[in-house]
Amino acid sequence: MIYSDKIHIWDFPPTKTALQLKKEFRTTLINKAIQVIGSEPKTVYLLNKRSRQYDILRKYSRGTLYTLRDSNSRNIPLWIAIELTKIISKSNHKNNKWIQKLEKNIDYYCCNSPSTYKIKNPKLPILITPEFVSIFFHFCGDGHLSNKRQVMDSYRQMNLIGLKRVYSILTNIFGDFDLAINQFNVGKLHIPKIIGDIYRMYYSVEECRWNSARIPVKIKNMSKDFLLAGLISFLVDEANISEIIEIYSKNYELLMDIIDITSKCGYNTNHIRKKYAYGIFDCYRFTISSSSYHQLYNDILLLNKQWPYCNLAHKIDKLKQLATRCNKKNKSKTQKGMTKNKILNKLIQPDTIYNLSNKLNLSPSTIREHLWKLEEESKIIRIKTNNRSLLWQTKTQPISFDV
Repeated sequence: MIYSDKIHIWDFPPTKTALQLKKEFRTTLINKAIQVIGSEPKTVYLLNKRSRQYDILRKYSRGTLYTLRDSNSRNIPLWIAIELTKIISKSNHKNNKWIQKLEKNIDYYCCNSPSTYKIKNPKLPILITPEFVSIFFHFCGDGHLSNKRQVMDSYRQMNLIGLKRVYSILTNIFGDFDLAINQFNVGKLHIPKIIGDIYRMYYSVEECRWNSARIPVKIKNMSKDFLLAGLISFLVDEANISEIIEIYSKNYELLMDIIDITSKCGYNTNHIRKKYAYGIFDCYRFTISSSSYHQLYNDILLLNKQWPYCNLAHKIDKLKQLATRCNKKNKSKTQKGMTKNKILNKLIQPDTIYNLSNKLNLSPSTIREHLWKLEEESKIIRIKTNNRSLLWQTKTQPISFDV
């Protein structure tokens, strides 16, 4: 599928972005600008003058110009690169022919500050795909997007599969970047500041905090592929998928955005309610109706074929179980006594409710209810605990129930 919306290098925040250009192109770019203007002093004077157009004031010297041209360790601020291409092209347009050449000659780009993460082997222009949109929902979930330069943008996820999934999406969209030592081990991914700057610029947001984040109208008006990709990311971060799908947040307005997107994707939902813990308000929550589980699961599989990282990560198996159960429930009713027979046959060896649920493809609540009844009938016993899970076993050999 072709996505027409793109972010080119000249669309990046010009004063917050720095580039390392390929040496041959960098030398040619600056030498040609000097040639067009007439001398190094005049070129520096013009750049200093044009810095005011970016609400900054610079007083560069010829030495700075030489350093930008000759040093392999000094990055060029994007606004300077843009102005140099305008000088050579003799055009005031940002997307002139020389800036288009420049976009193909970038070794890396980064935030215009010291000790910053670099986006190497950059994928330019950046395509606005479902994967791109999905990352914004992570910022609204377990991520953090800050407008403070000294605060690192980040994403928290203790499940390693989920954490690596977000890293893979980011590198697939933007390019490669290094990881801090042991990032995956502590369940936190530091995201290059320049990536956060791009999201802030593109969606016109200052920051994403747990109590103030909202889904931009620009996203809400997109097609189902984009909305579903975002919903998937929010489910990974903020949903409990067990016997039901429950989505929660302390941010009521954000949850209103999510329920609106869920409905636009075609899934039935229940109203937002307050959740209390020990009598104290905990968060807001809503559930997706069981009538939509099968469709949601199939839609995710379909989207995942085109966008491999648009998936539920470690939660996909749970959704598969829910979808299968609901589909079977809609088709037929279990014959009387059959579920008890199946449980008894599995309990020749001690087992937990969770394992039985997976083996028999039944909800934990269904398993639990049948175990209680079988215990009352003296067919099974509780024998011991395995860590925090209770183990169950039959008293005698499996018994067939009369139907």
